[in-house]
Amino acid sequence: MHHYKFNLNIAPTKDHLKMEKMKNDENFKEYAQRWRNIASQVQPPMMQSEMCSYFVRSLPNSYYEIMLGTHIKEFEDLFKVGERV
Repeated sequence: MHHYKFNLNIAPTKDHLKMEKMKNDENFKEYAQRWRNIASQVQPPMMQSEMCSYFVRSLPNSYYEIMLGTHIKEFEDLFKVGERV
């Protein structure tokens, strides 16, 4: 099993991103970076607007309610807004 361990590393899916949540000991920046890292491994690659939509839906209510109405299409811009919240 140890020898073939690399075969078990399957790329995350969009469904995996839907289940991803911010941890209690994680700040927004840490969560966004971790989430973006996972999203970058999804195949086929996601469009920026789709990635933003999935990310906003994964946020805790305190962020979600504020960021839902932003309609930002670039993850970097969404990241900047989230840090200000």
